[in-house]
Amino acid sequence: MSSATILIVEDDAVFRELLTTILDEAGYTVATACDGGEGLRRLQREHFDLVLSDLKMPVRSGLDLFRTIRSEPNAPLFIFITAFGRVDEAVAAIKEGAFKYRERWPSARRCGSSGATGARWPRLSAHRSGRCSIA
Repeated sequence: MSSATILIVEDDAVFRELLTTILDEAGYTVATACDGGEGLRRLQREHFDLVLSDLKMPVRSGLDLFRTIRSEPNAPLFIFITAFGRVDEAVAAIKEGAFKYRERWPSARRCGSSGATGARWPRLSAHRSGRCSIA
């Protein structure tokens, strides 16, 4: 089983680097984009199993990015992570096929006693078939 490939699309450089470090140390292959426009260019020329995307970004929003690539063959799973989450946006993203929608800084109460680092992220595994699974 090979490492899943993850694209992080986030305009906040500090948060983008934090996610990159965490996922890299967990054994994932990680690439980054600083906005939705760069994310789209990477998705058009590279394969990713999962996209972790901010919702509100310059150039192109995460939801617009998702809408552009969701019908492509082998489109990656999308998880939106945003500091500006609203219920209507979450509902729209999930109804349109996003895998998850998370607030960027969930409270320690919801993540467990260790705070944000205790959040339960799905385990993503890439298989030889090119498909991935979530556990």
